Amino acid sequence: MGRQRYPLLNVVPQIILQTKPLHDSADIVLDAIFGTFAKKGSALTSAGTLTRADLAEALHHQVGLSRADSSKLVEDILGHMCESLSKGENVKISGFGTFVLRDKGERVGRNPKTGIEVPIAPRRVLTFRASQMMRDRIVSGG
Repeated sequence: MGRQRYPLLNVVPQIILQTKPLHDSADIVLDAIFGTFAKKGSALTSAGTLTRADLAEALHHQVGLSRADSSKLVEDILGHMCESLSKGENVKISGFGTFVLRDKGERVGRNPKTGIEVPIAPRRVLTFRASQMMRDRIVSGG
């Protein structure tokens, strides 16, 4: 096998899952992807929602990967995150936040219209807790 054209495509998903130490090149990629969330004037859609395409475009411009490779990298990162969450693992992205799975027990709820008590089944929920750095960036406006 020859050398890979973009070795970052293999390194970044592992960094996100914190299985390898952070490298300078990976810092650039992570900043390109997750730094886009807090930047003013980023390539957001008209509704003000950051999409996968926006992340891929930011990665394309800031790192210099082709659009196809940028899109694949974003999909790989999100795929690794989803896979870890589906296995019951939490996902922590330094400087961004933590995705935490919580198991909620069964409880009794009430129908607001009729007042009848209804059992609510136990379930697993996903929560996100922003890091202090991200909260500070949001409060300061960018």
